[in-house]
Amino acid sequence: MKFIRCLLIRLLPVLVLALLFGCKLTGSESSEREALKIAAAEVDITPPVGHRMAGYFDERLATGVHDPLKAKAIVMKQGDEQIALVFCDLVGVSLNVTTNARSQASDKTGIPASHIVISASHSHTGPLFDDTRRHYFHETALAKYGTDPKEKIYYPDFLIERLVQVITQAQAKLHPAKLEVGIAKQENLTFNRRYWMKDGKVRFNPGQLNPNIVRPAGPTDSDVGILLARELRSDKAFAGATVFAMHCDTVGGTQYSADYPFFIQGTLRKAFGKRFISGFGAGTCGDLNHINVNHKDTIKGFAMAEHLGSTLGQTVLNASTNLHPVSNPSFKVLSSTIQVPLQEVTPEQLADARSKISKLGDPKTDFFVKVVAVKVLELEHKQNP
Repeated sequence: MKFIRCLLIRLLPVLVLALLFGCKLTGSESSEREALKIAAAEVDITPPVGHRMAGYFDERLATGVHDPLKAKAIVMKQGDEQIALVFCDLVGVSLNVTTNARSQASDKTGIPASHIVISASHSHTGPLFDDTRRHYFHETALAKYGTDPKEKIYYPDFLIERLVQVITQAQAKLHPAKLEVGIAKQENLTFNRRYWMKDGKVRFNPGQLNPNIVRPAGPTDSDVGILLARELRSDKAFAGATVFAMHCDTVGGTQYSADYPFFIQGTLRKAFGKRFISGFGAGTCGDLNHINVNHKDTIKGFAMAEHLGSTLGQTVLNASTNLHPVSNPSFKVLSSTIQVPLQEVTPEQLADARSKISKLGDPKTDFFVKVVAVKVLELEHKQNP
C-alpha cells in the first residue's frame, strides 16, 4: 500500500494539470467574486549535518549542505475552493507525515485536508526517516549507545511543523493572479533503466555501451508538465511547478541537495527573478533515470545535475511564452482512496529477510539482497502494523 500511495502522490501534480485544463480557457474576464488568487512560499527542511541520508541501503551520513532542502507550497483559491500543492526535496513522504501535516494545516487554514497534496521530488540526497532502514539503524544505535547520536532531531515531527508552516505562509499571501498551464516535450533526457539482453533476460542498469543490450524493456515519458503563476498587472511570473519523470539520483555523495530540481529553479530565477518559487513534482519515474547506455558519460555529480536541471529549466522557459491561460477558472477538487492488496509474504521469506537485515551496512553484500530484505520487512510491517 505504501508503494501505491507514493505512486499516487507523484501522479497528483499531473492530475492537477489535467484538472486545470478542464477549466474554460477563454479570453473572458472573471468577476471579482470569482477572481483567482494564488500565492507561494518556501521553507527550509534541511536536517542537521550528521543525520542519516536516504536513497540507498548503507548508513550514509550527511557531511554538509550543497543546497538547502526546501518545502514549497503553491496555494490557489477561486470562489469557495482552495487547493494547496506542496513539493518537498525528499526521497519520499510517509503517510505518518502527510496525514498529520494535512490535518494540522487544515485546522490552521481552513483548507480541507483532501485539498492538500504533499509530494516529494524523490531526491536521493535528503534525510532517511520513517522506513525499515531508519528503524534498523536507529534501533542498532539505541542498543549500542542507549541513544542515537545520528539523530539530533526527530525528523518527522520537524517536517510536519515545517509543512504546516509553509502552507500557512502561502495562504496568508493570497492575491489576485493569473494561471497558465501546458505540457512541453523533453526528448533524450530520461531513459528506461531496464533492458532486454541477448541472453533473453531483463537487466537493471546493465551499463553504458554494454554490447549485450538488445532494447529497452519499457517506455519513457518525455512530457514536461508546467504550471505558471503570474502577477495580474505586471504579468511577472512569481511561482510555478514542473513535473517530469526522471529519478532524482544524479548527485550521489554525502551533501544534502535537491538534485537537478535545484538547477531548474536556478535557471528559472535567472529569467523570472531571484524570488521565483519553483516546485518540482516527480512523474512516474520508477524505472526512468538519466543514464543513456548508448554513450560513455560521467553519470554522477553536480555537473550532471546542473546539465539536467538547466536543460529542463530552459525547456520550461521556452514553453512559458506559449502556455494556456486559465482565464475563467472553475475549480473543483475530487479525491478517492484506492485499496490495493499487498503482496503476500511467506514465513520463509520473512525469516530470510530478518536474517539478512543486518547486512544493510555491509558494502560487500549484494545490492539486491538488501533490496529484497527491506521490501519484505516493509510489507510485513504494513500487514501487521
